[in-house]
Amino acid sequence: MRIRFPLIATTSLLLLAGGMWTGETPALAAGGDLDPSFGVGGLATINTEFVEGHGSASRIAFQADGKIVVAGYLWSDPETEFAVARFDVDGSLDPTFAGDGTASTIFRTGDACYEQARAVLVQSDGKIVAVGVSSCKRPGPDMGGDALFALARYNVDGTPDGTFGDDGTVMTSFGDPADCSAQAEAAALQPDGKIVVAGEASCTQAGIDDRFAIARYDTDGALDPSFSDDGMVMTNFTRQRDKLTDVEVQPDGKIVAGGTAAYWMVETDVLESRAALARYNPDGTLDSTFGGDGKVTTSFHSRRCPGSNESYDLEIQPDGKIVQGGNAACAASAGDPPHPRWALSRYRPNGTLDRTFGRNGRVVTIFSDTTWGDGMGGGIAIQANGKIVAAGSTARHASRFMLVRYRTDGRLDPRFGDDGRVQTVFGTGPGCASGGWGGLAIQADRKIVATGGGGCFRSFVMARFLAS
Repeated sequence: MRIRFPLIATTSLLLLAGGMWTGETPALAAGGDLDPSFGVGGLATINTEFVEGHGSASRIAFQADGKIVVAGYLWSDPETEFAVARFDVDGSLDPTFAGDGTASTIFRTGDACYEQARAVLVQSDGKIVAVGVSSCKRPGPDMGGDALFALARYNVDGTPDGTFGDDGTVMTSFGDPADCSAQAEAAALQPDGKIVVAGEASCTQAGIDDRFAIARYDTDGALDPSFSDDGMVMTNFTRQRDKLTDVEVQPDGKIVAGGTAAYWMVETDVLESRAALARYNPDGTLDSTFGGDGKVTTSFHSRRCPGSNESYDLEIQPDGKIVQGGNAACAASAGDPPHPRWALSRYRPNGTLDRTFGRNGRVVTIFSDTTWGDGMGGGIAIQANGKIVAAGSTARHASRFMLVRYRTDGRLDPRFGDDGRVQTVFGTGPGCASGGWGGLAIQADRKIVATGGGGCFRSFVMARFLAS
């Protein structure tokens, strides 16, 4: 195990070009406009000088002073590393964090190791927790890997926090590492400072049995024995391909986890998947007041949506309703071939679909200019007025950074961008339009921050938008 600083040899803000869905800039500021006080024209990136390196940012967290913390990965052959960057409120890298605004952590070394931060949290004391996966190939012909939950905690100045785990790092397996594989996708903080980390785990070599996996840690990085006796819990929906992608803690301490439940339909040899939610009591047991047994699955099947769907993110509204975002395989019209479309579903606190939202609790957005795949991979965020912002990509042949805002009833918000949609371009050269948002969050002043990767740049990209 080793920790290396800095992650990025040279950092700078580059001159970028951004545009709305129509490519026009309105004279007066409006919802969805890029914030001119951020970066260069609302856009920022970290430039790397690794010849063959690239990276991407995922989740975002805000400090109490408004600074923005972003987590993701950076790849420079042969290593893929945890990457964390901190930005000042104006979009410039914060040099008080690890000397140049960036930090990296390597949990294990080796040409066959892959490590990536997929979530980030800021504690009340200002310390930063990055969560993700450390995976190294096992020796032998089966090509298997011993993927582990990986956590790193940094002091306010970006140095490793020696009071957390093993010199600032923690790795967790959900069984014998020789047989089990696990990767963390999301994290949440409890009011008492305990850290809830969620993802997927599989502990079988005969077939596939991916499960929802949640671990809870005490403030020193040790597993919390008051959570499911050993600090860990796994939940099956289908006994095949269940994938957890986000987690939230309710005000009453209950834990809501969301993702996808998938299984092979033997009769048609097709992978069938549904949006999935599970709610746990504070002790790690499933909450029977939610869906009857603590679990809920939702299908988007219709004549226009004949295929499967996946979910990537969830948010809990102040009224306790749960919003889940992802994709559904839908067609532009009945009879056309299905392609991934943006999909939202909203649930009442007891797990039933909220029929005041969209059509019977579900919304599907089809972008009329494309028949290719769209993806809500950047997640969702809920504004103070209840409107829902979603981030991801859309394109026919290449991904495009896309932001969409919905009204509280699920309709597109015409006061945001062009009929509810905003497209952003980083740079002006060939290939600059490609890329997608990987994370989304809303500041205390209501401004919207999105981060991801792609375009002309091989590293973190970020933009800030006006809410109205």
